[in-house]
Amino acid sequence: MKNSTGSTGIRFSHPGQDCDDNRVLELESALGRRLPRSYRTILKESGCGVVDSSNSFIPFPDSRRDSEDGVEDGISIDQIWGNGTASNGSENNIDQVVPFLSEEWGLPEDVLLFATSEAGMHECIVINYELTDYPRGSILLLDTEQGGEITKLADSFGDLVDIIVRNRNDSRQDDVRDSSALTPVEGAETGPLSDDLTRMIHLSSVSDAEALVRNAAARKVSQPAPYSIEHDEYSRTLLDIFMWLLSEQREVHDVGDFKKGTGRPDSPCFRTMVTGSFSTGVGYIGFNYSNFDLNKWWEDRITNGFLINTGHGYRFKGEYMNTLFTTLRAAS
Repeated sequence: MKNSTGSTGIRFSHPGQDCDDNRVLELESALGRRLPRSYRTILKESGCGVVDSSNSFIPFPDSRRDSEDGVEDGISIDQIWGNGTASNGSENNIDQVVPFLSEEWGLPEDVLLFATSEAGMHECIVINYELTDYPRGSILLLDTEQGGEITKLADSFGDLVDIIVRNRNDSRQDDVRDSSALTPVEGAETGPLSDDLTRMIHLSSVSDAEALVRNAAARKVSQPAPYSIEHDEYSRTLLDIFMWLLSEQREVHDVGDFKKGTGRPDSPCFRTMVTGSFSTGVGYIGFNYSNFDLNKWWEDRITNGFLINTGHGYRFKGEYMNTLFTTLRAAS
């Protein structure tokens, strides 16, 4: 596979899927924002995607952060979301990823998330629409680890593209054929697990808990829209396994508790367990889900009598989990 380079000049090591004007309008309608003209052009030509390392560097303007070692200071952009699944299997649909991540990370409604740096959502890149301290349409870096510190990277999306192309370094170009990025199934089977998920697995009374978790994840990501948790069999099974692990170690009182916990360090939850788990490497975002789909799964499990309130939190019936274990073990 060759890197994708449109007329805009940006190279994508793992591009999404090109699209027409109607699809762009659908994306804008879902986002509630009209995208800049140059963004629309890239969307239609390549679908955006994982940015090639040869043109990923964005220097900070006006030497805002001086470097003591003489190296120009800046950030490396990782992925610009657009349309379709990226060629490495990572989720790339901006209308699916952005609303989910914006809600999860509490981003202001005045901006539109469209890209991340190599630091992931800890340093995310947005288009400004309504923040009065910055020009409308300017490109901002939000440092979510520094109390919401904001750095203006460019006056417009078009200017950002010019900066990216101007700072291209062909010696850093990705060789996609030799890429170490995993497929979604490989990520599920061998990729890293979050600290909380690792801890829950080690504390489990079931000796092959990790294999069960990985099999459930592999079955899910082998389906279309691999990282979208919806109301399908594979999504429900994955949620069941996470809920089983969690409820073995602490009381889970409702679906909100399952999703976010209490916020205390000693209160693991689905979010802390799944975030970063099963990574495929470059461009990995992880699973996205809505409150609607989680609520629907929770209600379904209670209605069918699988998930019961024990008086000390909800837990799955033992016979139901034994059946699920048998299914997952047979799939390995």
